[in-house]
Amino acid sequence: LFTGNYLWLVPMLIGAAFFETFAAVSKARYNSRFPVFLKDSFPKIWTLGLISAYWLEPFSFQLFLGLYSGLYLIQFVLMAGRVIINYKVIPKFNFGYFKTEQAREMYPYMLFSLFVTSTALWSIKIDILMLGYLLDLQQVAFYSIALYMATLVVIPLRSMSSIATPMIAGFWTANQLPEIDTVLKKVSEVSLVTGSFIFLGLWTGATCILMVAS
Repeated sequence: LFTGNYLWLVPMLIGAAFFETFAAVSKARYNSRFPVFLKDSFPKIWTLGLISAYWLEPFSFQLFLGLYSGLYLIQFVLMAGRVIINYKVIPKFNFGYFKTEQAREMYPYMLFSLFVTSTALWSIKIDILMLGYLLDLQQVAFYSIALYMATLVVIPLRSMSSIATPMIAGFWTANQLPEIDTVLKKVSEVSLVTGSFIFLGLWTGATCILMVAS
């Protein structure tokens, strides 16, 4: 399945890379609501629309892949448009920058960040890959739904982390340790409350479904 469709990765990777670039610009200006919406909520809305359209009028799998990969390009265009309009930031490519001393100082951080991100992605996807290899895609679909329900609990933490990270970086630069302590405590408290509320909602919903099914 992957061998015949790997070219769709090209627009997905390009869109995702440039989206993260403009999202970082927005987060650096303490505006993370729109990037978080585009990354967490918008893909779910887009996918729901695709599945609903396929349910009403089935179309080819290739068209489905094309529309799905287009999601990443749409994310990039919307994020870039917002950053350019609001902050007047227009990126310019300067390949000579990679030879400067400032760029050389960033290379170790870039490699470390690449390693950490890759490890994190593999750790949450390796079970899906193993399940698809050992069994079949149908079992992957069942497992992914259950896994998605579990990841709903950490969505509030992801949103708040996007806001808190640039704030903590600014406080750390200014050596304002009490402010960092306050931000971390607030993020932990709100994450605990919202995560518990979502968990109880999922638990209650699953219990009701099981009672009705039985």
